[in-house]
Amino acid sequence: MRLIRKIIFLILYLKERPPRIIVKKIVQKIQSRLRRAQYWKSIESSNTLFFKNKDRLLNLRNNINSGSGLLVSIDERIKISDYLKTNRPDYVNGVLREADIILDGKFKIFGDKVLTKVGPDFWVKDHVTGFVWPKKHHTRYDTHSLDSTSDVKIPWELSRFNFVSILGQSYWFTKKKKYADFFVSLVEDWQQENPVGYSINWATTMEVALRGANIALGLEWFGEVLSESDLGFLSGLIASHSIFTEKNLEYTDIRGNHYAGNIAGLGELAAVLKGAYPRAERWLDLVEMETNAEVPLQFLPDGVGFEKSIPYHRLAVEMFLITVLVLRKQNRPVSKTVIERLKNALMFIAAYTRPDGLVPVWGDNDDARFMPINLQHLRDHRYLLSWGALVLDDHELAELAPSLSEEAIWTTGLYGLERFANMKKGQNKTLNDAKFATGGFYITKNNGNYLIVDAGEVGLAGRGGHGHLDILSFELCLDGTPLIVDPGSYVYTVDYKARNMFRSTGYHNIIRIDRKEMAVLNEHYLFRLGNEAEPGEISFLPGNEETYFSGSHKGYLRMLKSPVKTQREIWFHKTSGKIQIRDTLSGDGVHEVESFFHLASGVRANQLSGNEIILKTEHHSYILVCKGDDEGRFGLETGWISEAYGHKEESAVVVWRRHAKLPFSWTTEIYREE
Repeated sequence: MRLIRKIIFLILYLKERPPRIIVKKIVQKIQSRLRRAQYWKSIESSNTLFFKNKDRLLNLRNNINSGSGLLVSIDERIKISDYLKTNRPDYVNGVLREADIILDGKFKIFGDKVLTKVGPDFWVKDHVTGFVWPKKHHTRYDTHSLDSTSDVKIPWELSRFNFVSILGQSYWFTKKKKYADFFVSLVEDWQQENPVGYSINWATTMEVALRGANIALGLEWFGEVLSESDLGFLSGLIASHSIFTEKNLEYTDIRGNHYAGNIAGLGELAAVLKGAYPRAERWLDLVEMETNAEVPLQFLPDGVGFEKSIPYHRLAVEMFLITVLVLRKQNRPVSKTVIERLKNALMFIAAYTRPDGLVPVWGDNDDARFMPINLQHLRDHRYLLSWGALVLDDHELAELAPSLSEEAIWTTGLYGLERFANMKKGQNKTLNDAKFATGGFYITKNNGNYLIVDAGEVGLAGRGGHGHLDILSFELCLDGTPLIVDPGSYVYTVDYKARNMFRSTGYHNIIRIDRKEMAVLNEHYLFRLGNEAEPGEISFLPGNEETYFSGSHKGYLRMLKSPVKTQREIWFHKTSGKIQIRDTLSGDGVHEVESFFHLASGVRANQLSGNEIILKTEHHSYILVCKGDDEGRFGLETGWISEAYGHKEESAVVVWRRHAKLPFSWTTEIYREE
């Protein structure tokens, strides 16, 4: 069965991709498999020997200390450290507390999961199941196997070294060398378990690039205090990461966040190695060319990330924003289109942020970050607004930013502090009504009332890599509190049934007909969805008191015996928060109809009657009622929501059901109980 699935997937892959891409991937695969252990050992040895030269190490240290990569120069870091200790002591103390946890051998991943470093195989183990990935050539791993009961994301996340900036900032706040020494010891330990090209942590180039970038960032944080031997060791290792990335780029016909990660990681690596390593300039040429090419492809003209996942939108913005910053430090040109797309992508962030400061977990989510610095909540994306304002020199973004983020401070320095103060004048602005028609998101809000509707295609140019079957679904906050939410994503390959459940039609706030998916969802292909539910007939009319939305999709027109057209209209009363939803099904015959409402964590639900539910939050109660139909009935069921990768919690789902003869329409209302 496994062989049959692989053959079918190969046929699908070959059918979709142009011949030049197929040839390119075949050649790359052959070349990768020919680079055996001896090849990568020779690369490691060559790089180790290269960085034993004192003049090269001096050039490298000077380059790092001058601020060639992500961070500002060491002279400015001293002043920035003093500024933060004086003006943001709570932040400084929080960083130092987190650093103490890390020094104690405890590492946080995926929100609040803590893993303690004990025993061998720490970096290549699923710490939930205990499974250890054996050492073998990086091309020999099947990371998408449905037969696996262990999660490859755990060793990958650990091995990204995302904690380096906690240790790095702690060094600058205290000037204690223990943070640098501990970082070096961890990298040495990691390298012993992960020889180049021969472990699970080399199985995907994106992991190599992101990890390499963080190790390079460690060189920046600790450059002034590293011994020559430590500097040489780390430099040789990031050079090997750079070579591996260049030779195994995840280039294909439709490229997503993996290829973006290759380019962004290589940008930081090249910027740190520039002037000390001959290939660095060539890598910067590649990064410049591909950044200018990829940003217009991976962000639609209105700024929405084309993978149609809000968590991955943040990741893509983070990667390309940092890359633009690094390129500009190298006096490399960035096109006007890149600047415009990134500005629009940041405007999308400002728009989709909820009244509580967090964001919907729309589409896939693995909590991925690129060279994170701050301690903010994983679902708080607002730090990117001030950072983007400075990198792009945009006043409008500055006015939308709640404050100047620590990311912006460490990477733009004293100039950033002064510039942001001049750019931001008056109170924070908000985007109360925002239409992202190309990406298919429609957002309206007023004070604590908030509505976001998805009426875009499935994502990844119709392949649905990280998108879900959520067309015409919505998320609702009233009085500042999330009420009806997208349930999230939970996990990927470790539990394919759970993955498919979270991306299915019934796990979104939408209509399902005859218990069928709105588009093809093949349970064996975890990063593919059909594009049959094509949206259309979109109208978005925001007003001072009320916003109107309407849209339809073609997903159920493919039912051969009795096609059904689905249309949804929404009236959102922005001041009171009352929402009216009219769903209309066009066609003929009798069909089973279900309408789902997934409640946020902490929302309690009780049934008042067959067509009336009361929803209770900490401060308010709301009525959810079906009008215009006496036969349909609400039911309360138990579902799941996932607010971070690998985490899920039970939550109530309100489901309205009936068998209806088409054409048929009904209205659902939600309003505050007086």
